[in-house]
Amino acid sequence: MSGGNHESDFQLIKLSKSIDENALVFGGEIYSGWMTHWGERRWGGTTFAKFKQQMSFLITTKKQFSLYMAYGGTNFGLTAGANAGIHNLDYEPMITSYDYDAVITEQGKTTEKFDLMLTLMSKYIRDPSIDVPDPIKTIQIATFTP
Repeated sequence: MSGGNHESDFQLIKLSKSIDENALVFGGEIYSGWMTHWGERRWGGTTFAKFKQQMSFLITTKKQFSLYMAYGGTNFGLTAGANAGIHNLDYEPMITSYDYDAVITEQGKTTEKFDLMLTLMSKYIRDPSIDVPDPIKTIQIATFTP
């Protein structure tokens, strides 16, 4: 299941329910954003409007899902990975950020997407209050020449 309010999702749900009316529907990797390759001019991500559509569909229809990524991070050294590109012809290394436009940034800041999820979920949980820790403080590094 892709997580969006897409016809393919409805078809998958209908098929699952036709086989077993008690079938669980689970979105295993619902993307809050997307990776960014070296040289790309845009930061990989899912627009807020698309994310809102996906989350509204999943939460209001009470589907189970897992966000990929819920919390951003950083890869170090040569661990960021790469894609092979179209037909395995292009090598596409990824930047070291593993943020993926996550609902919580690498620094620990909540985003507009986090606020949306909390608002949508608060209609279905007993105690919607949540203690969000302060983000990690930003430091400034003086300019230097290697």
